Amino acid sequence: MADEMERGDDMDEDMALPAMLDESEVLEVLDDGDEVTELDNAVERGAVDMDADGDEGATAEGDEVDDDEVTEVLVDNSDCQFTGHAGAVFAVGVHPDGKLAVSGGEDDTAYLWNIADGTLVRELAKHEDSVVCVAFNRDGKFVATGSMDGIIMVWKVEDGTKVCELDCGDDLNWFEWHPVAQFLLAATGGGALYMWDVPGANQSFFSGQTMSASCGGWAPDGRNFISGSEDGSLVLWSPKSGQIISRVNEGDGTSGIPWGALTAAAWSPAGGQVAVGTATGVVNLIQAKAGKIVVGFALGDTSVESVALSHTTPLLVAAGTMVGEVAVFDVASQRQLHSFQHTHGVVKLQWCTDRPALFVSTLGGTTHLWNATTGQCELTFSGAVTSHVLDFSITPDGNRIVTGGEDKVCRVYTVRAAVEDPSAPVGRIPT
Repeated sequence: MADEMERGDDMDEDMALPAMLDESEVLEVLDDGDEVTELDNAVERGAVDMDADGDEGATAEGDEVDDDEVTEVLVDNSDCQFTGHAGAVFAVGVHPDGKLAVSGGEDDTAYLWNIADGTLVRELAKHEDSVVCVAFNRDGKFVATGSMDGIIMVWKVEDGTKVCELDCGDDLNWFEWHPVAQFLLAATGGGALYMWDVPGANQSFFSGQTMSASCGGWAPDGRNFISGSEDGSLVLWSPKSGQIISRVNEGDGTSGIPWGALTAAAWSPAGGQVAVGTATGVVNLIQAKAGKIVVGFALGDTSVESVALSHTTPLLVAAGTMVGEVAVFDVASQRQLHSFQHTHGVVKLQWCTDRPALFVSTLGGTTHLWNATTGQCELTFSGAVTSHVLDFSITPDGNRIVTGGEDKVCRVYTVRAAVEDPSAPVGRIPT
């Protein structure tokens, strides 16, 4: 199997970066939130210019909002819903054509359904444990569903036929399809990683970290992959040889701040750099092949739940925390640009591909679109306030976002129509 993967030249490295930033400068917040007028109208149309969970006049430091206040301003502004799950929805994915979604959850089941109207396409055969990972492959021919017990099933999208069943032999943390070839990479609670070709199901095994492989993924060009571990290490792997190319350990940092377990990792779009977040609030940017930490930021005594590197220039790194802060840093200047405050913990971040705007989902039942140029929240997508948003996925054209939540519901929202015409309610295309 390994022979099928081309070695290629070295990955292009991103821009050269300056030395590590002083901690006091890292923590500087440059923007305060603006006061909001016509609050109710702004919330209804999704053009929210305030604290993202509905607190009028919130500052960059974040004012407290009680649950009653939040309940008053949050409405379910989705286009449509899929309500087939009997338990919390842990994972969602979108087909490359933007027409189908897959979702998996606490009911041990995964479903294929239509994004346009939320109607069921088919139920995929049940797992024996909660479905925690779902994803379509690069061309949309296959869809993979993975359960917490380490069993991964691969299905034909066209007719729902099971192609193969793969066993990690341990708890499944995450999996990811190769960006070019038909390979599936999976990471486990014991720290081991597995790679299979599909549909052949030939397996490769990677071992070199002592604790749970909590985060990671393929390089954008697919030549290498990373794994971040609760033992504090980040490893760059060669999928062809199975060897470690580089390794960064906790003690390799120069900030003097212990970072503990790695909790999140993301590649830069160019593939040369990796951002990692830690359980102690540290975010490091690492040159992957060199295994060198080039800049670090400290967010305080809180766990970083998600990190993301922008597709546009200048290169921005965003980090979301358990206490609801999203910090945005300019890598070249090593300055913090914004601190977006949310009343509930951050679950996931994802940058728009065509502009410096950031999607943020929270445990407060809301997902937000923040403009990293203006520092304003452009849109708020909401459902029930008591329901955590546990995952989201965006269609390739950037026009729709699909969320899955604790309330057993998947929701679909329209994005671009509301951005281009703020007077239009979220989820409706202006006529």
